[in-house]
Amino acid sequence: MKRPYLYTFLSLLCLFTFHTSWAYERHASPAIHFAPSFAALFERPQHYQQHYYVDINAPAQGTGSKTKPFNNLKHALSHARPGSYFHILPGRYKGVGVLQNIQGLADAPIAIVGEGEVIIDAQHDGSGLALVDARYVLIDGLTIMHTGIHGLSLDDGGDYRTPGGHVVIRNLHFKQIGQGKNHDCLKMSGIDHFYIYHNQFEGCNRGEGIDMVGCHHGVITGNLFQDMPGTAVQTKGGSRHILIQGNHFKNIAKHAINAGGSTGLDYFRPAKTDYEAKEIFIHANFIERSGLAAVGFYACHQCTFSHNTLIEPQLHIIHFMSFKSQRHNVNSQFINNAIHYKQRDMNNRGFIKFDPALPPTMQFTFANNYWHMLDIDIFKRFFIITAPLQETNAIYSVIPLLDQHYRPISKERLLADNMQAHF
Repeated sequence: MKRPYLYTFLSLLCLFTFHTSWAYERHASPAIHFAPSFAALFERPQHYQQHYYVDINAPAQGTGSKTKPFNNLKHALSHARPGSYFHILPGRYKGVGVLQNIQGLADAPIAIVGEGEVIIDAQHDGSGLALVDARYVLIDGLTIMHTGIHGLSLDDGGDYRTPGGHVVIRNLHFKQIGQGKNHDCLKMSGIDHFYIYHNQFEGCNRGEGIDMVGCHHGVITGNLFQDMPGTAVQTKGGSRHILIQGNHFKNIAKHAINAGGSTGLDYFRPAKTDYEAKEIFIHANFIERSGLAAVGFYACHQCTFSHNTLIEPQLHIIHFMSFKSQRHNVNSQFINNAIHYKQRDMNNRGFIKFDPALPPTMQFTFANNYWHMLDIDIFKRFFIITAPLQETNAIYSVIPLLDQHYRPISKERLLADNMQAHF
């Protein structure tokens, strides 16, 4: 039987898989990453009027000049004003802890940039860096490790009327974060307009790689999340309009991504929303050996999981969570994804996990996904159990569309499709 949708779907599948597989080998690919317009403000040298230098090996009583640098990072950052650029020279620095009102302007941002191997080692005491009510700030080129709580924390200071934001976080490496509690590598509360690009998250303890509460208008792209006992990325507490695209998730024990979450009523930004998250777009990611599920939907409205490549999921593909509150998933979708799975990992389990007390009907689209069983030679036939959801226009293939590196077999077809496809 001919399926007219098949050719369009396969062409898009080739396109996004080529993008994602190359992105993770190189860790970043300009072809798939979209920077918000404000990120360009940090690249204009004329915006920086004061340059400060920090060197852990410098003598005390430095003035922050190139010849007499500061030797204490927290003291140096206390001099931050609009238009300040901090050059942090190689070395191992103590945890900075909390800093208030690091606020730049659109035409005079603040840049905190590691030049060389710069390590913030909190020595299991407090956070690596916690900025309260930060605005127009770039944080670049740091390794944050051995924190007592979160690795990097950004928040609005508890005043929900004035969110922090216009923040760029790039080229950071988080490892060995927290001490066995809900400590996140990157914690953001009440942050609007953010760009999180080309970072590495690992060992984020029992918290998330990125945990967002009431955050809006952000892009998370080109990052590596690996070896976590919990969830890698979570959007909750009224978070809205966030693109999670072109990231690599590897060996995440719970969910690679939570679209939504479980938030106390006092922490929603804005207050009294009927959703945990809304308009969360999870697109063209590479998710390798997810644990409980690749994605969890927690009271998410108009959220989309599309054009992702899933490799050897371990328990389930999707997890729908329920709550005692009346918040539920509305108008969300799981479409146009490629799932390469082993039946021995999924055997005797539903591909979709439903928590008890979910509403009898959900407004959810489940369609146009490509399924390839990697151990078809053993099991001989497909066992796709998605009840009570029914997928439309599914493609079940015994012939792999991708090579052993999960790249499209036909690059000529890919290039032709690239001229036509728009996302």
